[in-house]
Amino acid sequence: MADSVEETAIVATHPKSQDPHEYAGCIKKIANNNATRLAAAAALSDGAFRKHAVAIANDKVHAKAPELGLDVHLALNIAQALETRELRYSVANTIIAGIFLSFLAADLATAAAGAGIAFGILRVYKLRLERYEWPALLKREQFSEPDCAAQWPDTDQPKLPDPSHLTVYHDFNPFVGAGSAIGAWGVAVDISRPRRDALASDPPRPVTIDDLYQHLETAIKATGLPELHISDHFFLHGSDVRDFGLLPDEYSAPLRTLPAAIAKSCVGVALGQLRHYKWVTVSDRERDFVVSVFLRCSVTGDNLLVEVKYFILPPVKKAYREIDRLSLNEWHTFTEFAVRVIGGAPFAAVAAPLKVLAAINEAFDDGRSERKAINQTDRYNYGAVKSLRESLASRTYEHYFEKEDAEAWLKTLARQILNALVDFLETHGIDTSEVKEQQIAILNSGIIVQGGDVTAQSLAVGEGAQARISKVARTVAAKASGGKNAA
Repeated sequence: MADSVEETAIVATHPKSQDPHEYAGCIKKIANNNATRLAAAAALSDGAFRKHAVAIANDKVHAKAPELGLDVHLALNIAQALETRELRYSVANTIIAGIFLSFLAADLATAAAGAGIAFGILRVYKLRLERYEWPALLKREQFSEPDCAAQWPDTDQPKLPDPSHLTVYHDFNPFVGAGSAIGAWGVAVDISRPRRDALASDPPRPVTIDDLYQHLETAIKATGLPELHISDHFFLHGSDVRDFGLLPDEYSAPLRTLPAAIAKSCVGVALGQLRHYKWVTVSDRERDFVVSVFLRCSVTGDNLLVEVKYFILPPVKKAYREIDRLSLNEWHTFTEFAVRVIGGAPFAAVAAPLKVLAAINEAFDDGRSERKAINQTDRYNYGAVKSLRESLASRTYEHYFEKEDAEAWLKTLARQILNALVDFLETHGIDTSEVKEQQIAILNSGIIVQGGDVTAQSLAVGEGAQARISKVARTVAAKASGGKNAA
């Protein structure tokens, strides 16, 4: 297993994976291209999302978050192409407005008529593309990544680097890109205590983290869950990257791979700034949501700690799915089109110069403000705040059975991990009575088990429901009483 970690550190790919799109914790295409399609639809319909996507692509200083189930290169390229076109449209409107103002004193009626016609033509052209031609390319039954790449060819936007097995995070949560935390549990084992049925002369065999990971990984793969991927992944706070020499220079984003020696040294270590986890993802081919399980094993003295954290990346927001419900040929759409042309043209004419000025100011800045902040901060935070896919995610499940499937996957993985842990410990002659008691509590509760308390954190269910966090307190009974949960 040590060799596999070293290989992962060098190529940033799970050592047993033959999929060029799969990499440590960050899978370009987990199931299909539905999330990519909806990301393109969001860039087309939502100017704020489009600007956010372009900002991610153009950010030369901060790390990039893992993107689950999303062809991020295509999504960002489409967003950049649409934003460039939007700027050109604003420039054209600004030029028309300037011509209108220059002829205003000479002939008001002629200037107003000419400007109105010019604004109207531009508006019709823009809306025809945005309302009819481009949405047709993004509908579920017609979407094709090659067709989109041809429609929105490569721009001069900065390209994202190769996939990474290292997440450099900005805020409190290290697991950027995985979505919302929905649960966790941990098991502590005294690995110096021999099995109760063992002879007094049979001490426990030594436990190595590499062997334990190998055993658990084999068990996880045996579950047969859909689109299951396992990879080594490392997490480091953005203010600590200097300590590990991961900056090409102080004005550049951190490296996206760890040196093999550093990666190997932090596997199985309980403490430290840099943490290693096994990142397990399970997804559905028909629905764009992803369940993540982060598994970490470490040994301190005679104590083995196994910790597991659950995350879910929910489906794309309902608003971005409207493209599949959009009618392209009904009579009322033409009425709506006319209203948007006539009503929107004056506002577009007024807003255009402001957009052009903002773009000029941004081009003039060219990262100067970021470099100034770096120079004035001793421990500048280079971490990623949020992934593009997380920006698309809803705060609700789209359907009830998504919640049911996610819970079933997590229960399956928890049972498999715990059973494999017990089996591993018993084969090493270690007492598992306490582990089995904790196993009962974890599997029966289905929610967080830490420090004797059980807490559930779940997303809201149902269309239009708001996300909520429900906390259910339980107490694990004394181990002598059989490890039952208090009601």
